[in-house]
Amino acid sequence: MSGRRRFAEDTKVPILRSIDEIRHTVARYGAEQFLHAAMDDRLIVGFTKDARQVRFQIGQDPGDAQNNRRLARALLLVLKAKLEAVASGVSIFEDEFLANIVMPDGNLVASHVRPRLQAAYANGGEAPALLLDFSK
Repeated sequence: MSGRRRFAEDTKVPILRSIDEIRHTVARYGAEQFLHAAMDDRLIVGFTKDARQVRFQIGQDPGDAQNNRRLARALLLVLKAKLEAVASGVSIFEDEFLANIVMPDGNLVASHVRPRLQAAYANGGEAPALLLDFSK
């Protein structure tokens, strides 16, 4: 990164403490279930809320414990922000978590949509104007 400090770059918080904070956070916002799994190459956190299963998978580097701690803290921050946006009425659950909702086949919505999105733009599709034209 270009000279900017990354969030929680110097954190000393152990990953398991961050996971515990994530568990408490999602429970505070009404999650019915919680899942945590750690492998050498990834961290998985999941929960159920509003009849939707949500799963986040974050790549981990077994040789970089500091970065792995940082990523766990960043995930906590993201989840807090998304859940508070929903609770405050700024957004709705599906909009905040759409990419990470688990489909009936076990895959995330993102894995279904991403290839179609890439194909749509690769095959000559043009992005719509960013802002609507209100001059008419």
